[in-house]
Amino acid sequence: MKVENLMNRPVRTCKADDSLRVAAQLMWDFDCGCVAVVDDEQRAVGMITDRDICMAALTQGRRLDDMLVSSAMSWRVISVHPEDSVDTAADRLRANQVRRLPVVDDAGRVV
Repeated sequence: MKVENLMNRPVRTCKADDSLRVAAQLMWDFDCGCVAVVDDEQRAVGMITDRDICMAALTQGRRLDDMLVSSAMSWRVISVHPEDSVDTAADRLRANQVRRLPVVDDAGRVV
């Protein structure tokens, strides 16, 4: 089985210069715990989770509107392609100790 058979669409993304409130609202509205962070060309530059947002709020003691996604996101992107096998995705999850993988095209754009 290929990743394209399991990936979620449409993709919900945010930008590094969005507020944490924007990312949290996306997660609330679309019932997800993670959002890919993209640049202006929709290339994955990081990931942000609901836990990242909660920990930033706790440690920085500021309103979500006053903090940027870039202050809490993971800048390390481990990804897969739609045509990769599910076994490849599982191997990447395990090897990198992550729970979510953005699916990207050959240019690194989130699909």
